[in-house]
Amino acid sequence: MALQSYAFGLSAVGRLDEALLESKLARELEPTSMLVRLSMGFILYRARRYGEAIEELRRCVALEPESAAVKPRRDTPPDRIH
Repeated sequence: MALQSYAFGLSAVGRLDEALLESKLARELEPTSMLVRLSMGFILYRARRYGEAIEELRRCVALEPESAAVKPRRDTPPDRIH
């Protein structure tokens, strides 16, 4: 999880290529972690890789559909998410 936090921090300062590499490594280490995948989805979104971001975030919902992290937006149409 620390690796994913590092990746998220890299993305926050615009180092998106590095963030994606670190995030992919975190996902390999913890493939069933919803939080790792959620963070990966947001990093992909920041990198404007929208299709991949949507797929990753859908996997989050599939892993933990009742999670507070995904539940509020689960039924929100994509054009309504800000």
